[in-house]
Amino acid sequence: MVKSFGSATTQQEIDCLVQKAQQEIDYLSKPQDLFPSENDQIIRSVLSTLSNSNIQTVGPEIIFGKIYDHIGFNKIGEDLFRHLVISRIAFTAYCIYKDLERALYQAKCNR
Repeated sequence: MVKSFGSATTQQEIDCLVQKAQQEIDYLSKPQDLFPSENDQIIRSVLSTLSNSNIQTVGPEIIFGKIYDHIGFNKIGEDLFRHLVISRIAFTAYCIYKDLERALYQAKCNR
């Protein structure tokens, strides 16, 4: 049991408690931020308005694209492979962060 909502004797009281319990279940079912902040909400609201067509990654291509070419991967000739390799190199820290976040969430759920 996570939380008690009390007891009831009438159907109206029971319905009210069931509604409160359902709201709590809905709230607890959503992923929770470990350290929520107002800035996170602002960033989420801005990012939710973007689509892939609005985003262009320039910096990693300039830096890692030259390394990719220098080590000879450009001979493969597949643009998709190039983009995947460069994005994995550029966003490794983000991937590590997401893996850690996922592990923490799973640990929290297994308590």
